[in-house]
Order: sequence, then C-alpha cells, then structure tokens
Amino acid sequence: MIVAVATDWAIALAWLALVGLGEGCVKWCGPKVAAGDTSYAPLYVGAIFSVVMTWVSLTYLLWQHDNELKRLVPVIALFTMATYSILNGHRSLSILVASVTPPLTMLLILMVHYLWSSFPWTIASIVSFALLGAIAIILVNARVLYKAGEDLRAAHRALSEERDSLELRVQARTEELTHALEAARAAYAVKTSFIGNISHEFRTPLNSIIGYAEIIKEDVDSGEKVSISDVNSIKRAGKHLLAMINDILNLTKFEAGRIDLQLDTVELAELLDQVRETVGHLVKSKPVDLKIDIGQDLPVLQTDSRCLLQCLINLAANACQFTDMGHVTLSVRPFSDATQDWLWFSVIDTGCGIPNDQLERIFEPFTQVDSSLTRNHDGSGLGLAVTKRLSELLGGRVEIRSRIGHGTQANLFVPVFPITILQALAA
Repeated sequence: MIVAVATDWAIALAWLALVGLGEGCVKWCGPKVAAGDTSYAPLYVGAIFSVVMTWVSLTYLLWQHDNELKRLVPVIALFTMATYSILNGHRSLSILVASVTPPLTMLLILMVHYLWSSFPWTIASIVSFALLGAIAIILVNARVLYKAGEDLRAAHRALSEERDSLELRVQARTEELTHALEAARAAYAVKTSFIGNISHEFRTPLNSIIGYAEIIKEDVDSGEKVSISDVNSIKRAGKHLLAMINDILNLTKFEAGRIDLQLDTVELAELLDQVRETVGHLVKSKPVDLKIDIGQDLPVLQTDSRCLLQCLINLAANACQFTDMGHVTLSVRPFSDATQDWLWFSVIDTGCGIPNDQLERIFEPFTQVDSSLTRNHDGSGLGLAVTKRLSELLGGRVEIRSRIGHGTQANLFVPVFPITILQALAA
C-alpha cells in the first residue's frame, strides 16, 4: 500500500515538474518570439508540444480505469485540450500542429482501443465519437480562421508597405517642390537684379543720346556749326542701345523657339571686317590693338551668316570691353575631327580674366559674373548666353578658357556643312 501511494505521489510530482518546466519555457520564449526573435521559435513550439504531451499522458493514465463513466473524463479532457489548442493556435500553423496533434491522436487511439475492447455501443463510445466529430468541425473552422488571419496579416503588411512607400513619395515630392521653390525664388531674384542692372545700362546710352542731341540743338539755335564728333557719339550710343535690345530680343526668340536658320555661303574676310568695324570703337580710346588673323586654305563655309556674325560680335565685344591694354585677336583656322570638318574661330584678349568657379555660370541668361564689373564696363550680360544658343543652333559649340590677370580665350567651332545640309546630301 505504501509503495503504491509513493508511486502515485512520485508520478504526480514528476508530472507537475514537467508541466511547470514546459509552461515556464513557454512564458520565457513567448515574448521573445513576439518581439521578432525567430531563433527562439523552435524552442517555443517544442515547449508547447511538451506541455500538451504531459496532459495527454495524464489522460491516458485516467483511461486505465475499467469504469465506463470514469473513462469519459479523459475523453472530455482530450476534447477540451484539443479545442483550447485549436482556438489558441490557429494564428500559427506550427503551434497549431504542435498543440492539436497529440490530443487528437490520443483521442483516435482511445476510440480504436475502445471499439476493440468494448462492443456493442455504449454511452461512453457515443459521447466519444460525438466529441471527435466536434473536434473535427472545430479543426476545420480553425483552418478557415488561420487562412483568414494569414490574409489579414498580408493585407496589413501590404498596407504598411504602401504607407511607407507613400511617405517616401511624399517626402521626395516635398523635397522636389522645395528645390523648385528655391530655384524659382533664386530665378526671380536674378531677374529682378537683371532688370535693375539693364535699366541702368539703358539709361547710360539714352542719357548720352539726349545730352548730345541737346548740344546739337543749341549749336543749331545759335547758328554754330554742328560738331561731327557729337553726331558720332549719338550714333555710337544708339548702336550700343540697339545691341542690348537685340540681345534681349534674341533671348526671347530662343525661349519661344522662333529662330530659323537661313543658310548661305559666308565670305569670311568680309564677315571679320564687319566684326572689327562694329566693335572697333570699344578700344579706340584705349591702348589696345584689335587684330584680325585669317588662316590659309580655309574651306567654303555654309551657315547662317547673321547668327555667326552675332556670335563673333558678342565674343569680340566682351573681349574689347574687359581689356584695358594689350591686344584682342580674332582668328579663324580650319579644324577637323572624327565627325566632320569645322571652322575654328578664336577671340584672344589680354584682359582681366574670369575666375574658374564662374566659367560655368557665364553662359546662363540673366546671370553676370560680376555685376559691378559689368556695370562699370556697360553691357546687358546676355551676350554669352545668346552666343551659346546661337552656336548650338548652327550645330557648333562655344568654349571659354581664362586665367585671372592673363586674359581670356573664347573658341567658337562652326561646322563647315551644317547638320541639315549633311542630312539632305545623305538622302
């Protein structure tokens, strides 16, 4: 008797120890798995399986009684255990299998054992099979819940990803709008500054024209002879004003896309003489020598002579304005590369030069390298912007090289046969 009681107590204590150990492991691993640490997942599932197995072993011990009503207790216990496992494990397939498989398997084993050992049907067998059917129904519903949960979690993940993507797109769009706003403000500030500067530049030749016109009027009213120098001064001021207006109009035409090429054969010597005649007055009162250098064996150039003349006048005028002593040389040479034949026009001066960090900005419209310098030397600051766009329209390019205190070299490359003519010849 004592041995039997001691054995029962030993079994009970061992069972409690196993249940406590398994439950403790479940409580310890659960929060870690919930926090996303997947390394504890196998241990967590194994602990759940061990706890369920200890309960299953207890129900099997209860089944060993011969009384039919007492056998209903382990059957109901297995049903309760399976139902509880289904309801709490449907969110994870691995937990569902680990917690449901042991009681369900044991229940099937007991049912088979009952049929073999006890026949015909009794209340215990009928209840047992009814409970087994209920478990099957609950398991099917658990499978549906599991699938619905998976779909819901997938929808949540997709919604979270879409939210994150939307936040990134909104952030990127906000940055783009911020940059665009800053660029618009900067452009507005530059254009405002340009309008102020150009109004000053317009006033200078206009005041000169009005002033010399008044002097001529006074000479005529007094019967004195009109000075030809006063008339020439009015003419120069008028040409200077016209040149600035032309720059603005040309830039406006570029913005509107209304400039068309008129191809013709260019007489280079005549073209360079026109350039010298146009910009010569800029160095007339300074110790600056304006030179023209035409190379030998130049090919016949077919391009828009008006656009080419405007480019050369703008480059030469800049060189003359910013050169106080020395020379300004306008030269033309043949040049060939792997693509086609070119004419290379260069304007070299011994002026003040341009800082390296400003070389990229000098081709931007409404932007001046040094507003005070431009204002002191007159000019709209649009000449190089117009020249760059005209050169591209001709199929060429313009390059500027400069050193502070040593001067500047402006290179204009113009194709001998423009792209439009080459395409026509190829066709």
